[in-house]
Amino acid sequence: MRLYKTTAFAAIALFAAISGAYAQSVSDPIYGYIDRWEARGYLEAQYTLRPYSPEVIIGILERVAEVGSPADAEAAERFLAEYGSSSFDAGLVQRSDARLGGDGFEYRGESGVGLGLLSAVAPGVWAQGVLEVVIVDGYDTVQPATERAELDVHSDSSMNFLPDGLSGDPMGLLYALSSSAWFGRAGLWGSASFARSSVGPFFGNGVVIGPQAKATPNWTMHATTGDWRFSSGLFQLRASDGDEEKYLVYHSYSYSPVSGLDLGIFETTVWGGSFKPLYLVPLSMLFYLQSQSSFSDNSQAGLYGSWRPMDGLQAKATVFFDDVGFSDLVKLELDTKIIGAAEAGLSWAPEAGPLALASLDYTAVFPYMYAHHWTVAEDDYTHAGDSFGAALEPNSDRWELRARFEPLPRLSVEAVSRLLRHGNASEGITDGDGSWFDDGWVYVDGRWYQNFQSPFEPGTSPKYFRFLTQDTIETTFQLGATVTWNRAFGRTSLSVGLRYLIEAVWNEGLAAGDDELYHYIGLDASWKL
Repeated sequence: MRLYKTTAFAAIALFAAISGAYAQSVSDPIYGYIDRWEARGYLEAQYTLRPYSPEVIIGILERVAEVGSPADAEAAERFLAEYGSSSFDAGLVQRSDARLGGDGFEYRGESGVGLGLLSAVAPGVWAQGVLEVVIVDGYDTVQPATERAELDVHSDSSMNFLPDGLSGDPMGLLYALSSSAWFGRAGLWGSASFARSSVGPFFGNGVVIGPQAKATPNWTMHATTGDWRFSSGLFQLRASDGDEEKYLVYHSYSYSPVSGLDLGIFETTVWGGSFKPLYLVPLSMLFYLQSQSSFSDNSQAGLYGSWRPMDGLQAKATVFFDDVGFSDLVKLELDTKIIGAAEAGLSWAPEAGPLALASLDYTAVFPYMYAHHWTVAEDDYTHAGDSFGAALEPNSDRWELRARFEPLPRLSVEAVSRLLRHGNASEGITDGDGSWFDDGWVYVDGRWYQNFQSPFEPGTSPKYFRFLTQDTIETTFQLGATVTWNRAFGRTSLSVGLRYLIEAVWNEGLAAGDDELYHYIGLDASWKL
């Protein structure tokens, strides 16, 4: 049996296929280059909602090819050849993840076959389709905290009919079909897609719409006029029970008064039940529109800013609020209702040398953020059972330091270190678990109370803003690196990546004294035909 499993694994690793990178995906490598080029000053601030249309991508690449350093201009030309015209691609990839520690050895493998078509249908009109058939070995994802992202595949347990794999579970044959259409030029365009999305300025780990959230059917519209930009999106979410309709709408207004400075406001509204087209009014205030429909819907708002004081250095910040005790805050009483999230960070991208991009950021998700006490239909900030915003649970924070080096043209090394903390804000108050589904409401003597504001008396200190003040805090430290090698062979290309991360967890699962040490080892191999 062991010989069979080893042989099966080797065959899958060697011949497995899945589609290569596509600009439709927010994880496409091109977006890492765009972040770098913006920090270096080659680009001004872009739209707040990704992925971008091919027309926007082409405009960015042409700009960098004109003003970038020789190395950056060469990279832009290479991407232009790949994304600047119609194409048909097939790709091969194997992703293997193993974890040692805790319960012993855990494994997850993902393999399959994929085809992708990108077509310039007419001037300003593009369409793309991606079909993937994936062999999955292992029911559960085996990835470090905040890096766990499930495949966007059709999930059907009846498809687990293949023999047991290295994980010990029967392997499954699953599929994913996604498509996108874009229309318009770079200054005014829209899209209809089934894909993942992310909102900036922290596109890789933000708090508004996170790239780890599963794909959704979505429709977007974007416009630029002078120094102003506008982005909006409608997303069809999946309710936790899978039967109810659920939607989220996002829009942002951005203004760049001078080169290197970008300021913006944004709003989101989540609602369930029937579809409400009033939220599609583009130039509007969502909270006002909510008053025209039903105050039972769930609205949030926020601010962001980015500043480039010198080429190569960029500072960014975002605040995102669901509800606050405004009357207390204006009196500087901070122990009050504050349901929101915030993120701030720095990026450094020197034009010369092996360092491509380094970033340091801090993220805080306050108690009960993303949860919501709903009565009409599910309208919390979740999609398919997970957060649609940050990859952190409520009452958590994270420090993340990341650096990407390119010592050789075909070799890249990315190092990452994180410190994460999480607590249950309902600890000692209710039986809530402190997750995205714990809204903090309490039923006492025939009435509902919010345990994070007066007149409820929780008996804690502080009373209401209990951000990481609990007796038991789960603390996680991670340190890891990824080494990736790429090589082109004519019209084909090969990419191989090795990943390692060590993770130490104290009070794992909020169980006091339960400490664990894990080792994560990964292999990525892809062949673009």
